[in-house]
Amino acid sequence: MFHSCFYIAIVLGLLVSQFSLAQKSSNHANDNWAAFRGDGTSLTSAANVPSTWSDQQNVAWSVAVPGYGQSSPVIWGDQVFVTTMQGDNKETPTIACFKLTDGTEVWKKEFEASQKFSPTKDIGTLEYVTRSAPTPAVDASHCYAFFESGELIATDHDGITKWQRSLVKEYGEFKGNHGIGSSIAINEHAIFVLVAHEGPSYLLAVDKSSGKNIWKTDLNPKVSWSSPTLAGGQVILSVSGTVQSFDTTTGKQIWSVGNVEGNTVASITVHDNVAFVGSSARDQNFAIRFDASGKSDQTEVLWRNNEATSSFGSPLYRDGQLYYIDKGGVAFGVDAVTGKTLWKERLSGSSWASPIGTSAGIYCFSKEGKTDILAAGPEFKLLGTNTLSVADKLYGVAVADSRFVVRTGSKLICISSDPNPVQTLTKLQEPQAQLSKTQQPLELPDFPASVTSFGAAVCDGYLYVYGGNQGDAHSYSKDLQNNVFRRVKLETNSDWESLGEVPRRQGMALVSHQGKVYRVGGFEARNAAGEEEEIVSTTDFEVYDPNTSKWTQLAPLPEPRSSFDAVIAGNMLYVVGGWSLGQGDEESQWHKTAWQADLSQATPEWRPMPAPPESRRAFALAELHGKIYLLGGMGENAKPTTSAFVFDSSNQKWSAAPALPGEAMDGFGSSAFNVGGRIVISTFSGQVLQLSEDGTTWEVLPELETGRFFHRLVALDENRFIILGGSSPDSDKQTSVLVIDRMAN
Repeated sequence: MFHSCFYIAIVLGLLVSQFSLAQKSSNHANDNWAAFRGDGTSLTSAANVPSTWSDQQNVAWSVAVPGYGQSSPVIWGDQVFVTTMQGDNKETPTIACFKLTDGTEVWKKEFEASQKFSPTKDIGTLEYVTRSAPTPAVDASHCYAFFESGELIATDHDGITKWQRSLVKEYGEFKGNHGIGSSIAINEHAIFVLVAHEGPSYLLAVDKSSGKNIWKTDLNPKVSWSSPTLAGGQVILSVSGTVQSFDTTTGKQIWSVGNVEGNTVASITVHDNVAFVGSSARDQNFAIRFDASGKSDQTEVLWRNNEATSSFGSPLYRDGQLYYIDKGGVAFGVDAVTGKTLWKERLSGSSWASPIGTSAGIYCFSKEGKTDILAAGPEFKLLGTNTLSVADKLYGVAVADSRFVVRTGSKLICISSDPNPVQTLTKLQEPQAQLSKTQQPLELPDFPASVTSFGAAVCDGYLYVYGGNQGDAHSYSKDLQNNVFRRVKLETNSDWESLGEVPRRQGMALVSHQGKVYRVGGFEARNAAGEEEEIVSTTDFEVYDPNTSKWTQLAPLPEPRSSFDAVIAGNMLYVVGGWSLGQGDEESQWHKTAWQADLSQATPEWRPMPAPPESRRAFALAELHGKIYLLGGMGENAKPTTSAFVFDSSNQKWSAAPALPGEAMDGFGSSAFNVGGRIVISTFSGQVLQLSEDGTTWEVLPELETGRFFHRLVALDENRFIILGGSSPDSDKQTSVLVIDRMAN
């Protein structure tokens, strides 16, 4: 009797799903692909999906993704989000966002790994360890990402970090030879995170708004790389030996089925109140009937199939039939009601990605780049095979109207059925600089104060400005030092926002790292206007957290320092040059020291590093490929210079670098930054230069209408940079904020 009712339910469900799919397709809705396997089913109602493509046909765009990743992309509207892991030791988890229409990089956000990879004789290389394997998730307002390093992060669609946690720091390091690979699942209120490894394992429900636990359910230590599947008010896991269901609201277990083998990778597929289990072991691929209301712990195993197996991909349910792909690339069609094998055929290759069900058929993406399209139904029918040339494995796919976005280890490739795709794959095998275009013309409001010798940094979509002198040159008093900390959101029509009063400083450095802003050194004027000047260099070292709006004091500089510069390379903060202002009749002391601090440490400490060959102040400092460039400045002889030096951290040595072109004053009070892998510098005369790719000469960019010095230049993105503040050669202070594209003609 039960099987008859089950059959009727399947048929009714089939009719409803067919109507729903047709209805959605007729509306031509851009179907967001929001998480692992889309909505967890690998089914899509996206319209006009591509059916034919090659390297030369229907490839809209192809872009390089920094680092390497095994996660699938996700899509919301016109944005594609992807995670990746950078560094030999997986030290830099990264989220990147691209435009769906043309592949333009919108933003990229890097984080510091809580747990890094260390090669062992058993593992050897990263080839056998997860690399950004968990797929992110996205909703109308945020992107959520989980990394095998323990980071759980929420950003908005502009790349601004809303909250961040380290599960490794909270609950202990992840154990096991091959890392964590489970993707997250989301519903309206929560993110569901499975950590299943050789150590204490658990399932979390995390509030999407705050990042705080709604509940945490401890699990027995079991290694698994499968992902949670949501089914109404239940979250279902397939974890090495068991299939379990938990209440999404409370975290309490509802039901469990044990004695399962080979269920470590494939995730559960649910249709109505039946969970389909995928396993790499024969006779372990089966169907479980459960109570959809969650009120009963009773389950029933409906059938077991003795032929089909699942490898990396999960089973696909479509129109009363299941599709499995085994490790060798053999596909199985299985009747969802009886479990009977309907057909068994070898495909063009084995798959890491789960098959995808569309109105046009079943798409099976092999890891080698070949895609077989099968007709949905009880008989095997190959509709076509398409081939892309991929340098590494194809890991995952996201779907939108007229498009597939394919993810390999180091690339995103967009396949389009649009008759006029943006570009072909061949055209896109050009240098990265040719791929990136300025997103939108950006105009920023004038800075509300006229300042020189201040600090500026871009962090999480905001431009921050601290300190500076509001008076005439060489006029110092506490009344003339800016004491309002401000920021502006980097989008058109934004206004400057006051973040409150801060200590009065100038001649200091401001840098950003991992979503925080660091302030170093500078000097304060202790005298009021009209009093004898008393200006004192400081040892300040503080960090500002935008999430809490608070400053925290860190270990002070070993000596007072101002009129210097600082720069970030990797996790290291470098402080070079400057002087300590003399008091009374004392002469100012030019520094012949330099310092570095590791910002990945909870409490960074200063360590000495080799000092430049010459003492300098009022110079520009920039990082390129891990090297530190000191450009121009003024020497102890009180004369400006355009000469330059470069510090190589690999051998801890300074050497000569190409001098800046122009007059000596072009090296005084200049500002530089790494913009898209090229050092760009703005100088006293208004010339803007970039260091050549081979690092031997300076190339001239369009000059400014009005030169500036004691201003700031900071990078906005890979092509655009911002110039603000400072004085012009005729001593007029500048309040305008310029946004310049170095690629513009």
